[in-house]
Order: sequence, then structure tokens, then C-alpha cells
Amino acid sequence: MRRSRTFSRLVPALALLVLGFVLWGAGAAPIQAASGVPLPTEAGSVWRVLAGYNTATHFGEDPHAIDIVREDAPTAGSLVLAPVAGQITFVSGECATVRDAFAMNHLLCHFWPEPSLERGVQVQQGKFLGTVAPDGFAGNNGIAHVHYAIHHALGGGFIGLSVPFMGQYALEGLDLPWTGEFNTHAGLQLVSSNGSGTLSATPTDKAEPAPPAVERETLSLLPGWNLVGWTATEAAADAVAQAVGSLSLLLDFDAASQQFRRFAPDLPGELSTLATLRAGQAVLVLVDGPQSVVWSRPMLEASAPIPLEPGFNLVTWTGPATDLSSQLDGNGPIVAVHAWDPLGQRYQTFRPGTPISLSGFSTVQPAQALWVETASAFTWVPPAFEVAEQAVAELVGQGDDGGSLAARVLGPGCLNLRSAPSTLNNVPLRCLTEGTPLELQGQRSTDDTGRVWIFVGAEGFQGWVAEEFVVTFVAGVTVAGSATYYHPSLAGNVMYCGGTYQPADVTIAATTSWPCGTRLRVSRGESFVDVTVQDTGLLPANHVDLSEAAFSQLGLLPEGRISVLIEVLNGAG
Repeated sequence: MRRSRTFSRLVPALALLVLGFVLWGAGAAPIQAASGVPLPTEAGSVWRVLAGYNTATHFGEDPHAIDIVREDAPTAGSLVLAPVAGQITFVSGECATVRDAFAMNHLLCHFWPEPSLERGVQVQQGKFLGTVAPDGFAGNNGIAHVHYAIHHALGGGFIGLSVPFMGQYALEGLDLPWTGEFNTHAGLQLVSSNGSGTLSATPTDKAEPAPPAVERETLSLLPGWNLVGWTATEAAADAVAQAVGSLSLLLDFDAASQQFRRFAPDLPGELSTLATLRAGQAVLVLVDGPQSVVWSRPMLEASAPIPLEPGFNLVTWTGPATDLSSQLDGNGPIVAVHAWDPLGQRYQTFRPGTPISLSGFSTVQPAQALWVETASAFTWVPPAFEVAEQAVAELVGQGDDGGSLAARVLGPGCLNLRSAPSTLNNVPLRCLTEGTPLELQGQRSTDDTGRVWIFVGAEGFQGWVAEEFVVTFVAGVTVAGSATYYHPSLAGNVMYCGGTYQPADVTIAATTSWPCGTRLRVSRGESFVDVTVQDTGLLPANHVDLSEAAFSQLGLLPEGRISVLIEVLNGAG
């Protein structure tokens, strides 16, 4: 029978690259670059890794970050330069991101950006971005340094999981692999080559992708296999033509025959069995080279039913972020759902009825590709998306004082409140710091660049702010997110909202998505814990950092990071 086939026999063989690394002792000479990306500092300056991978502040979405300090001159006041050519996708009072040609965001923090640096500005490698802040400023926790990490881009300036400084992102020509050890690569010395013209992280085969015919979103595909959800019907050849870089092979899966179909740019037409990528299906994509590839797909427009055949199905999730436990437990003949981790080049599995602590993942995201194994034919119906305009209208009038208090500024840094919905010829009224409560007035506008603005009241002023840097915190709203826990070394530290962190306090949570005092219910399957926001940090949207006691209510500490649902139990505290 078809179901007797093992899942591993249905997917292509995937090889894992074993990478070596030479450890440099404290007395070793500083390393000068040959290839990769340079330090974000002026050419010839000497820097040391103060804090490496997997430290108290480099974890969760940011485990591959490094903190660097200068060895040949004072760190404070040193120049911060763009490590790659690209577009500024986020800038605050202490951080900025540069999105490179491979749709990866280079995050730099703890410096003072120069005044003309704005989101959307194009910069060249070596462009002056600002200066390193002195001890105790720009969120550097008392020591002047530069925080540098490379993250997947989620759009709107938001960043996803970081990647190691390896391959095309080797730092000053040196691979810094992930080992899982605490403070990996601390003490390493490097000489900056930024601006010397010796390094490049730009594609060589195409200058830019072909102009899209429909609204599209950008994807960053890693070397090796990638599993991509597809969102509209499009010829395979036309889809591949959108790529910046080389896509070697595309595979989709015919659930009826339980067989793969293939397309390759250099494959004769008569040998290609995959002519069209269809909405709701998904595709395995091989990047057979050392560099990432920028690809794009049509935007996901709406939820749609997912028809499933007996056996294996390679499909696209068409609903909003959703907890699989609520969707699948006792609901239909789905045996298992498999998601692909392109960084680890391995599958993660969710099985209905299995304890969540034993599952590789538990939440699916919009347009995510999935292998779904079923015992019989079944139509999986995702929940519908909420209409953004309706959601904004529903938020007005939520404040206890009869106002429309319903949102806050998403950090890090501050957000410009402007008199008009544009950055052009428009001096900011004021800079709203991270966590500032906002009153949504229900008005929206889109500027010439496609950025959406919303009209708000804040600190006695009214004006326009960019919507992507605002997060709602209305009671009763539930979002899919992730949770980690404080590093044990932080016990006794003073928290942002006051008080000290105690690992045994089950009520403690840190987040940048809701203000101090907000009560949250964090759940995972049948388990939940009620916490209060008492701290903040450089955390992505819809992410909470829990005390060890709170995290233990939801899973095992060795899991480190888990997918959760977060419900706001009250408004702004």
C-alpha cells in the first residue's frame, strides 16, 4: 500500500556539509580578510570579539550574533560602516539593518545613526552609518561595542532567525561555525577591510530580478534544499526567471500518483515533468552552490481549502499563523505534518496526539510549505484571515478612559511621529520611544513607496507613524509567537520595568511587543502560564522571554525555544 512507504523515501537525498574551523589563541595575530563580508568598521582598524555566539544576550532568534570592541583605539566614537551594499530596512536611535542582495538583513546595534539615515535609503558597502555610542548609552549595557548579526528578512524591517558568519558571510574571510558552545569565538581578533574593495556579498550572474508582473514577496533561499510554499498559478520557467542566483532543480509532488515532478533550467523540455507551479501546492528547490538565492513568489491573498489525498501531500498552508494542536487533535485522518528546516537541512515533525514537547514544531505560518501524511482523502480548511481595515476599526474605543488606546511602539529604538504620511519634506514632530502607548484614530494612508501609515495620538500629539513599527495589545487578541527563557546568569539583574529577575518567579516575561504591566496568557497545546510583562530587550515581534519557572510550565528547558500562542489578558498596564 502507498502508506507503507517511509517518508524519507519520498524526498531527495540531502547531504550535510561538515565544516572545519581553526581556533585562534589569544596571542595569535589579527586576521585579515580574503573573502566574505567585512567588519562594519573602518579599514585597517583592529577589533576583538567580546561576546560570541550563544551568550546571555545572543540566543532565541539571535544566537549567531557577535559583540566587537576595538583594540587599536577607543571603541566609543569609532565609525560604523555598512558591511554590504543594500537598503536600510530599519533604523532607530541605536540600531539599523541593511538588507543585502540576497534578502538578508545585517543588524548593527549600540551606535548612534547619522541623521540622514532613513528606512528605504540605498547604501554602498563602506557607507558611513554612524558612530559607536559611549559606555552606558544606546542600550550597550555599560560597555561600548558593536552588535553585528545577519538575519533572514521577514519584511517591513522585521528580522527572523540569524545565520552563522560562514560561506559568503564568512567574517573577514574566516568561517565562524555554530558549535552550540557558550560564547563561541570570543577573543577572536580581526582587521577590518571595509572600504578596501577586497570583499563582496553581491550576486554576479544577474544585477537584479526581473520586474514582477504581480505583487510579490521576496524569499531568501539557502544553499542546499529549500521547501517553498507556492501561492498562485505560474509557469515554472517564469517563476525561476524571478530568481537572483541559480536555482538548480525544482520538484513538486503529485499526491494522486505519489510521484515527484521536476523542472530544471538546463533540462530539455521533453524531460521536464513540471511545467506549472500551482496555488496551494509547494515545491522543493535546490540551490546547488555556496551562495544564497533571492527568489520571489506571488503574495498570498486569502485562505483556501487544502484537498489531501491518501498518503503524502506537498502543500502550502493558506491560513494565518495557527497552532496545529487546535487544528488537528481529533480532527480528520491526518497522520503527521512535516516542515523543513533549511538551516539544519532536516525535517521537523508534528503528530496529532503526541506531546508537544516531543514535536519538532507546533505552529504553521502563512504560505508555509508542508508535507502532510493522511490515512484517507480529506479537505483541510484553514481559518480565515482577519481583514486589516476591520481590525483597525475594532480597536478604536478600547481604552479605559473612553479613548482609543490600543497599540504601542515596537522596539528597539524610537519611532518618528510625523505631521503627514510621508518621510519627504516632513520634519518629525517627536521621536516616540519603544513602548509608547498609541491611540489609533482609524485613519490609514499609503505613500508613493507603498508604505502604510496610520494616524495616532501619543504624548499629547497627533500624527502619522509607519504601521510596521506598531503592535496592538487589545485584550482578547491572540497571536502565534515563540518563547524562550532567561539565561541563568541573569538572576538578580534589574529588569526594565523595575524589580529584579528571579528564575523561580512564574509571572515574569520580557518582550518588545507589549508594554510593561500587560498580562499575557502563553499557551502550548493544553498547557498555559499567565505572566506579566516586566522586562524588555532586543526581541522579535510576538516573542516572549520567560523565567525558567514559567517556561517549565510549557516544556522542557533543553528545548530552548518553542512555538506558543500569546493572548493579551488586559490592555496597557
